[in-house]
Amino acid sequence: MSTPTPTPPRRPRTLTFALALVWLVGLVGGADGCQTIETLRHPELARAAAEHLADPRMVELREAVLSALLAARGVVTPTAVASMLLGTALTLAAAMVALGHARARSFLLQALAAYALFLPTEYVLRRPLRAMLVDALAVAAPQLPASGLSPEEVDHLLRATYGWVWRGMLGGQLAILALGAYAVTRPAARAFLDAAQAERARAGGG
Repeated sequence: MSTPTPTPPRRPRTLTFALALVWLVGLVGGADGCQTIETLRHPELARAAAEHLADPRMVELREAVLSALLAARGVVTPTAVASMLLGTALTLAAAMVALGHARARSFLLQALAAYALFLPTEYVLRRPLRAMLVDALAVAAPQLPASGLSPEEVDHLLRATYGWVWRGMLGGQLAILALGAYAVTRPAARAFLDAAQAERARAGGG
């Protein structure tokens, strides 16, 4: 009589959804940090790329944004490096847990905690940079196609809008990290990871 083949453990849907979002947050953070570092190392390449834009007003805007980044290099560089490293770690940890590596659960929880501490710290440290970026956008906005608003109204609207956009991005990322921590600590997630680890051990032992 043949031994029935054990049914592979199924990943809980909540865990799958949370890990996908966490993976995306880490991927975006890592890529943004890497791109920022490359821009700071080779600003001439960023300027050369901007020169190919058809609209000269957008070239001026890109130059203003680049100038703001370079002016805040002392703050931007360490936060960009941290974003690249922590984002990469978060992406890797989420992928390992999704593949059923039970031992990666503690790694993911540590990466979630580290990134949750990093994001508000980065937000505070980059406040001067955000102010310079908003100034650049506010200066360029009156030169953009007419919107029916006065330059003063455009300036006020831009500052308010971008302020809430950045706050919303921070809050959204922190909410996703909290969801990831919640999902990976649920009994169903622990059962899935333990079963997947046992299945992997049996396969390796066979």
